[in-house]
Amino acid sequence: MGPRTGLVEAGAAMSGESERYRRAKQLFLSAAQQPTTSRAAFLDRACADDHALRGEVEALLAASLGEHTADLPASAELPPAEIPGYRVVSPIARGGMGVVYLAERNEGEFQQRVALKLLSLHARHDPEAERRFRVERQILATLDHPNISRLLDGGTTSDGTPYLVMEYVEGERIDSWCRTRQPTIRQLVTLAIKVCRAVQSAHQRLVVHRDLKPTNILVDAHGEPKLLDFGIAKLVGDADIGVTKADTQTGLHLLTPRYAAPEQIRGELITTATDVYALGVILYELLSGRSPYGDVVSRPHRLAQAICDSQPSLPSTHSGGSADQDQANRQRIARGLKGDLDAIVMKCLRKRPNERYSSMEALVSDLEAFLDGLPVSARRGSQFYRLRVFARRHWAALSTATAVVALTAGFIVSMQAQLKETAVERDKASRAAEFMTEMFRIADPSESRGNSITVREVLDRGADSLRRDAQLPAEVRAHMMQTIGQVYRQLGLLEDSEKLLDEAVAGFPDQLAADKSQAEAVLAGLLIERGNFERGTEVLTRAAGRQREGAPNAVDARARIAYFEGELALRQGRLDEAIAPLEEAVRLRRQVFGEPSREVAEALVALGSVWRDKGQPDKAKPIYQSALEQLQQNRADLWSQAKVLNNLAVIASDRGEMEKAERGFQEALEIMRQMLGDEHVIVSAAMGNLASVKGRRGDWQAAMQLQQQALDIRRKVFGEQHPATATALGNLAYNQFALADYAAAETALLAALQTHRQAAGPSHPHTLNDLRNLVALYFTTHRFDAAQHFNDELLREGAADKPHPFVLQAGMRAALLRCLQGQCDAAAAEQALESLIAATHAKHPDAGEALFHLALIERHLGRHQSACQHAQAADAILAPLLDPQHWDRLALAWFQQNCSAPPAFTTEHKVALQQRYGASHPLLQVLEIGGESHQAKPAAVALDRPD
Repeated sequence: MGPRTGLVEAGAAMSGESERYRRAKQLFLSAAQQPTTSRAAFLDRACADDHALRGEVEALLAASLGEHTADLPASAELPPAEIPGYRVVSPIARGGMGVVYLAERNEGEFQQRVALKLLSLHARHDPEAERRFRVERQILATLDHPNISRLLDGGTTSDGTPYLVMEYVEGERIDSWCRTRQPTIRQLVTLAIKVCRAVQSAHQRLVVHRDLKPTNILVDAHGEPKLLDFGIAKLVGDADIGVTKADTQTGLHLLTPRYAAPEQIRGELITTATDVYALGVILYELLSGRSPYGDVVSRPHRLAQAICDSQPSLPSTHSGGSADQDQANRQRIARGLKGDLDAIVMKCLRKRPNERYSSMEALVSDLEAFLDGLPVSARRGSQFYRLRVFARRHWAALSTATAVVALTAGFIVSMQAQLKETAVERDKASRAAEFMTEMFRIADPSESRGNSITVREVLDRGADSLRRDAQLPAEVRAHMMQTIGQVYRQLGLLEDSEKLLDEAVAGFPDQLAADKSQAEAVLAGLLIERGNFERGTEVLTRAAGRQREGAPNAVDARARIAYFEGELALRQGRLDEAIAPLEEAVRLRRQVFGEPSREVAEALVALGSVWRDKGQPDKAKPIYQSALEQLQQNRADLWSQAKVLNNLAVIASDRGEMEKAERGFQEALEIMRQMLGDEHVIVSAAMGNLASVKGRRGDWQAAMQLQQQALDIRRKVFGEQHPATATALGNLAYNQFALADYAAAETALLAALQTHRQAAGPSHPHTLNDLRNLVALYFTTHRFDAAQHFNDELLREGAADKPHPFVLQAGMRAALLRCLQGQCDAAAAEQALESLIAATHAKHPDAGEALFHLALIERHLGRHQSACQHAQAADAILAPLLDPQHWDRLALAWFQQNCSAPPAFTTEHKVALQQRYGASHPLLQVLEIGGESHQAKPAAVALDRPD
């Protein structure tokens, strides 16, 4: 349905008498069973000359078919009598008793478009209809809220017909607006809150709307809802402006059955709870894309029965969203409905009015609690629920038990789901929740008497209590040990984590194959993270075998095993072997958890990292972006989002988007520090990444400080021989190299290489990177035999069908080495360059460096024009990536001195190089000599740099 404008009439008024109500309802239900072509004749016989009764029945029929606000045919009504100050433009819509026109208010210089509402022709001679119209006008005069269409004027035409002048609302009915915009759940709930507050404002003035439905709620161009049509509204009670008690008992009137409450269907007392019910139906439809009563909405008699007697299914049991929405969006909505929103909507739809929300304010309070991550009153207050919501609310806390609860929330819920719903198992689940609650209680200020309790102390006390509590069932103890062990891991306390996870595996009885397999898989993941690949492989293989034998149909277990198999291959550098299990993990986790979900995002991040390590950032980037979107849509913790932001910044760095990369790394580091403190291993990785970008942009001192901090953290957490420590050491060596501390850089790189060879293997990307940087170091220090040795190893160990860019770059270096030995082969160098560009892209920083190497070879061969072209192409790639004072930039400027349009190279550049590298640096020797072709050798030595 397209945009709709103007005030929409809710329907005709009925007599306040119960007998009239019952007669209208009876005829409505009977007429609904007649064929459409026979209804007019049926109403002729049934209503005879009672035009008011017939209008009521016709309005009910139109409303039940969703046609209550159909466009008004031109011949349906005569133009209204002249109304001073207003000019009628065109009819907008009509109901059973009312007609709405678009009009223009024209009083001198003041002009305004308005909605003009009058009684329809057949209602003008019904005293009850006229009374209701006047009541509506007086009710509207009491309402003043920004989300309620305002009454501007009112009066009587020259022929005695009463009229209302309302604010003209140009907008789209709320359900159509949602189908078109497909708002997020958060946006939709925020919109609903505004509608609720408008209704609440009416309730505060003792006005019950009684006909809330999507056609009476328009959303304007600014996304603001407007509540319309109080044509059948009631005052609560029987005083004021001529409303009788019988009126509050004839709630059907001209309501729309699809949104009617049970008490309206039964003709019982109408209260504010009636509006709560209608808003529940609207929320249900907007969130799930269907009516709570399914297909029976098109069958009036069955609909009335369903409203009074049938219990709707949970909104989340449907796909979510309308059929117009794509599958991913429907899944996103359905997943977001589970839990709190399900409970809120279903409380609105309870059959008994006193079991619904006691007021619109209470409903708003629960919706706002949902948005804020607080417990909602509609949920039962189980310990598991309170723990989970408390954890979600306080994820960002930095100390004491709050942080522990945040880190354990998902594990608690997972354990609860695993325990079966027998009386014995429910008791075990309750014991587990009680234990966790007691563990966290020690951090409460009222319990700790003001003493500061650290997260580590909370965990240690919990672990000790588990070992001492002989009353806990074995599997509950094992579950809790696994939980705390995973928290230790999240906090970077890996040794403590491994110890407790070992105890958890041993604690599960062998007959609980699924539980034991899960614990083994979690332990294997930790071992893989710690670099203990041999034992990690052993434990993971045992977990997979146990899962196949004991729980072959457990999709979540298969997904877990596949994920860790991919992680193991990734960390060992077996990149091609990592793709299949990680793709399988993504597929299975989508099947188990749906989307968006943190679990799917985790697997996507690992898969993206494979493609990034393979040197294919264009494949990695959309995978990382998909993971980030899932985490954001699922309101996942900032910590998980920060890891993906960090990975996207790595991609930006690889693509040469250095300013964007630095912003991304800085944002990720700030979030990680806030969440995890200054000494977490994940924080150290973010520090290293930010340092690399700062170095490439010329801020070497800041980069050096960050790299040293990262190394100190990893030495403290992992020890000296861990591959993660070796990576940080290699990063520090890069900075030492850049600052011309060649001896320190060589020592650090050789130590890193030895650790990576032993822990990760000779062909792991980290090992290859160490080799690459050593080659660059020996080039720069004129040790060409050593450079040749390590370059040959790099080519040998990195050989594959699709070699890593490090290896392809080594091919270019090999060509340059041969040239320095008098065996220049420009064709081989060009082939190496083409392979490198094919594996990365034409603007990759490695391609820029390779172009410069090719230019050096060509200059050595006397091909000056081609050499200049390639040098200029290299400068175009590297200029956005590197600080103007970086040696590659300065050397390129020198190289192009003899080209047709060289960049300026000044004495100040030379002084800057001397200050940075010292007078003995090879680059300065080249500058002093002046650039004859036979000096290509020292130029090449100076220009090759590590990453």
